[in-house]
Amino acid sequence: MAKISDAFPVLDVSIVLNGDISQISTEELVKDKNVVLVGVPGAFTPTCHAQHLPGYIKNIDEFTQKGYSVIFMSVNDPFVMKAWEENSNSKDITMIADGNGQLAVALDLVMDGSAFSLGKRCQRFAMIIQNGEITTINTEEGPGLDKSSAESILQLISLSKKKYLFIGLGTMGFHMAGHLTRSKHEIHVFNRSYLKTKGWTKTHKGFAIKSLNNLSQLYDGVFLCLKDDDAILDVLFNTKLIESIKVGAFIVDHSTTSLKLVNRIISDNQIASKKITFFDAPISGGEAGAVNGT
Repeated sequence: MAKISDAFPVLDVSIVLNGDISQISTEELVKDKNVVLVGVPGAFTPTCHAQHLPGYIKNIDEFTQKGYSVIFMSVNDPFVMKAWEENSNSKDITMIADGNGQLAVALDLVMDGSAFSLGKRCQRFAMIIQNGEITTINTEEGPGLDKSSAESILQLISLSKKKYLFIGLGTMGFHMAGHLTRSKHEIHVFNRSYLKTKGWTKTHKGFAIKSLNNLSQLYDGVFLCLKDDDAILDVLFNTKLIESIKVGAFIVDHSTTSLKLVNRIISDNQIASKKITFFDAPISGGEAGAVNGT
């Protein structure tokens, strides 16, 4: 069976999304994304149709707000999966029609349903995939629905390690970012001088980011500690940073910035559409305060 930290298998699959059938590589489905993949034994089968899929339909907005897309897969042909999507009104949930069972085999999650005249099918499971890497696999051991339900996966996501990005490793930022590593969360750092960024990772447990234009993560929060308004404007609006911040996340600005800039940020359409909360939190205390965390 697929294991935690495994790369998600790459192969071409048929999908149904919002009524359209198409072919796509699984790499495109999971790269640079947070995905919940749900495997079910069959479209329209009792538990799948009456409980499993409806749970995800009901909670799809919450998954989206947390930065996750939802994909269902079953060993059925694309036309059956399209009919299931239409019948259940499961818009915004991608359906993988694994008609030949290739993906189920690649994940080693095949179930023998011969006793129910189903033949080889997909085992019931829910899997969390982050940037192409499998981070969680919950398989159901019996016929019931428990570990793979929408509610169970949402709870896991809420309890999972968060990813935060700290931008600006100056006199104060260098030490402030270091204090964040004391948390259980994953800290990424960026500075215009990559040598300084790498230097930070030699003294603290975290990850160095080389560019804000090819970020491969989705962040739960971003901290800014930059010298002036122009530097903040450049980082927020001349890079792909906003695209890499999760829906419902936050930005904390520790710089001393103008009211004009604050108004510019909170009125930005992209920030508003992603429901990103902005905190204007200038710091004082100098380097000594940053070192001591006071």
